[in-house]
Amino acid sequence: MITKDKIVDDFHSLLTTEPQQSRFYYNKSVSFRYELEFSKICKKQKINTLDGGMFLFRKSPDFYFIYVTISADKKENYSSFYDKLGGIDKKNLRHLFFGEIDGWNTDETIIKTNTGPEVKLDISNPQKCPPIEPIPKQKKQNTQILTPRINFYEYDGVNWNPVTSDDIRKHFDTSRRAVYSRKQSFIEYMKQYSMESLVDFYSNRFFFDVTLAGISKGMSDIDKIIIDNENYILVEVKNKTPTNNQFGWDFRRIAWYLFLKEKTGIDIQYVVAHIDNRENRDIVAWKDITIDHWCKCADWGGDKLGNQMAGYDEFSDNYHSIT
Repeated sequence: MITKDKIVDDFHSLLTTEPQQSRFYYNKSVSFRYELEFSKICKKQKINTLDGGMFLFRKSPDFYFIYVTISADKKENYSSFYDKLGGIDKKNLRHLFFGEIDGWNTDETIIKTNTGPEVKLDISNPQKCPPIEPIPKQKKQNTQILTPRINFYEYDGVNWNPVTSDDIRKHFDTSRRAVYSRKQSFIEYMKQYSMESLVDFYSNRFFFDVTLAGISKGMSDIDKIIIDNENYILVEVKNKTPTNNQFGWDFRRIAWYLFLKEKTGIDIQYVVAHIDNRENRDIVAWKDITIDHWCKCADWGGDKLGNQMAGYDEFSDNYHSIT
């Protein structure tokens, strides 16, 4: 029997071997909570949604990207949204794929991880989250993890045609595989959420880190897609504490979202879980803003650590009643 404990433990094995600085590892680990909480809000407010997918980018010429959704939903529910994405020039967006989660394979997958004393991080230093002590010696080992069964399809504008993961991998160049230090887990909180949600998060991470292992790709993901009548809204969910009564938004993300909106007409919403501090991380309020309003009210005169800033009072409270 597959348990939440097993899924979360294997999820940690995937996360901790990724090549990223300690603070990005920590920030990513704790951010899943707010995506999960936002999904609960949408269900409670009876907001129709689709699961977000990921744009995968080539890192060398010919520069183009593809779009992939990994979800337990039915692929047919995504046809109209994929039609909207079809507004992007085909020289840029070459292919639209969908991976339907269909339970688990009986055989587990073997990946390389490090084993030994875990690296403990000082999360009271949010800019770096440095190791509390010198990084301990660790040894590489084979680790067995759960294998989700995912059936892949490509959308051609009319039909969903069966494909394989190799049809997705072939768009990217090969890269060297590496194993990174095993860090302490910050995702035990995930066990309080539904099995359905855990399977979704795990399967997405498995696809990116295992199915697509050994290729060079960039990624920009969508946290949630809201269906508003016949329109779609792409939602980015973050957790932040205000700085000088302002929230920041990554400049690179803003530029990317403006490109998507120009090409598809799809609106963009930035949703922020206002947290009390970076250690307790309790939600004080939910705040949201559309990208159009952001562009009208943001501070265009400078940035802070790659973020553009906008005033706290410019955000709306569309989700405050659920906190």
